[in-house]
Amino acid sequence: MPAIIAIVLFFFAMSVQPDDDNKGIIYFSTDKGATWRNTSKGIPSDLGITDIATGDNLLGVSTKQKGIFFFDFQNEQWYPLPATPSSTASIDALYFLRGKIFAGSQYEGVFVSTDKGNTWTRINNGLSSLTIRRLLAVENRLYAGTNEGLFVLNEITNSWGLVYGEKMLQVNAMKELGSDFYIGTNRGIYKADKKEGLWRKVMKDRSLHNISAAGTNIYALAYNELFVSPDKGNSWLSAQVGLPKGLYSFSLVEMDNTAVLGQWDGAYVKDSLLGWKPSNNGLPEKFPVTELATFGDILVAASSGWSEN
Repeated sequence: MPAIIAIVLFFFAMSVQPDDDNKGIIYFSTDKGATWRNTSKGIPSDLGITDIATGDNLLGVSTKQKGIFFFDFQNEQWYPLPATPSSTASIDALYFLRGKIFAGSQYEGVFVSTDKGNTWTRINNGLSSLTIRRLLAVENRLYAGTNEGLFVLNEITNSWGLVYGEKMLQVNAMKELGSDFYIGTNRGIYKADKKEGLWRKVMKDRSLHNISAAGTNIYALAYNELFVSPDKGNSWLSAQVGLPKGLYSFSLVEMDNTAVLGQWDGAYVKDSLLGWKPSNNGLPEKFPVTELATFGDILVAASSGWSEN
């Protein structure tokens, strides 16, 4: 198991009692999604998980109601950070970068903590929208997807600069693949060569809530269908084979050359170029896998608003 760094030992003494009625909203798999184990201890069952962050030997999740939790591998339990970034806004994006914790909120922009979550500071200078949908570091630079485009953080001045945007352009996802940088938006997918920085639309007439990559393929997770491009976005194919009709996919990750997909009714693994097969052993029936992430040899699946009823 990955070793949690010493700072998380601080949380061991905190009195966080697990919910006796925990229905299970976070599950781990150590066999690439073949089997799953409920790992929700310390997380109240009625929380909505909004993001999973990994890095700096840390595994964390953000929630809509209770801020941010870190996982203690020794005790196999989640512990909340000492303070929440905001008491009024949902934390929808979470990212770890060079010892800092970044949290993107629904209405109050970006917060950063440099002291292990004890205190938080807003860093919103330069942002034209304070709705943060995604955070991602590319080549050690932090990017934020907002309701008015893509921004990049200058950590020297603690200010944001616009990378690409249009009026009311919601950047819901970001992904790098090779020399290209992709953004998934409410108006399709745009990409740019990371060196040239010239943006062009490579998928139109689709509203994207996420994008991902596996191998050399880029995936477009639209609200009504899953698409794959084997040629850097020049052409797209439907990748819905094996998936339920009428239910869209939330997230996709790759582990050891195996692609795993989070759907409304559970997890799926790649069966062919365009096809998928369910892989839900250990998950509750009809478990919506809204978030997926990899952490070392662990695949993490989380849900939002899951209920047994």
